[in-house]
Order: sequence, then structure tokens, then C-alpha cells
Amino acid sequence: MGNEKNSFIRPSWDEYFMDLANTAARRATCDRGRSGCVIVRDKQVLVTGYVGSPRGMAHCDEVGHLFKKVFHEDSSVTQHCVRT
Repeated sequence: MGNEKNSFIRPSWDEYFMDLANTAARRATCDRGRSGCVIVRDKQVLVTGYVGSPRGMAHCDEVGHLFKKVFHEDSSVTQHCVRT
């Protein structure tokens, strides 16, 4: 019975916070980049978040992606998702 107690491996703080970020990412509503984040100070979680549309707007997963071209001063063009 004593060996069972020693077989448990407690995660490091970094591993613990990364697990929280990965769990938050599962809530993401945009299939282009499912990511989550955890902001921590002194080993205490301050806030968590994930990629998604602003509150009250349809999710990319539900209605697709709406892109807008952005023209830059250097003549480059990039596309940005309007919903995020």
C-alpha cells in the first residue's frame, strides 16, 4: 500500500498551468486556432481565456469565417477574421 502513494507524480506548476490552458482551449469556438490561455502571478491564476467570437455574435464553428482584407502602407495585404 505504501508503494501506491509513491507512484503518484504531482505535476510541476508549469505543467499544471499548461493543463489549465489546454482545458480552456477546448472551449474555443473558432476552428482556425483552438487555443486557450492562463495568466498567472505568483502561482495564482488571475484569469483564463480562449479564442472565440465576441459575446453576442455567432461562432465561427456555427456560421463559418468572415474575412476582411487589410491593406498596409508597405503594399502588403493580409486577411483578418471579422468575428474575432
